[in-house]
Amino acid sequence: MIGFPRYVRPHTIVLKHKVEEVDFNSVYEEITIRYVKFDEAYSIKQSQRGIHSADDVLCIIDLNDLYAVKNERRCQYINYQSYQLQDDFFSIVEGDLIIFNNKEYTVTSINEINPFSDKPIFIEVRANA
Repeated sequence: MIGFPRYVRPHTIVLKHKVEEVDFNSVYEEITIRYVKFDEAYSIKQSQRGIHSADDVLCIIDLNDLYAVKNERRCQYINYQSYQLQDDFFSIVEGDLIIFNNKEYTVTSINEINPFSDKPIFIEVRANA
């Protein structure tokens, strides 16, 4: 099994997945995902002119050790193209929100990493504040 130990992925995030809009207000389902790597220093670049940050973050989710809870039930990841509103599954799409350390980030891209098969092993989620 490919994966990283949990001490390398010590973070917990809340994913707010947009389900619908009611009266111009977004309705979200919340998924708590434990054992992820959340890198707030992802976009920090150092050059001769100093340190620059683009407020981009990287979140890595290991699907071999996924601990995701929605509505007090464990759930599994499913690609957004196959996703339908169900308690046993969740998905991530651009525009979803991630909450980490009381700070909100908007998902800008999702990359499913699957080096050996069609089933993804990791999900790289890029977001910005």
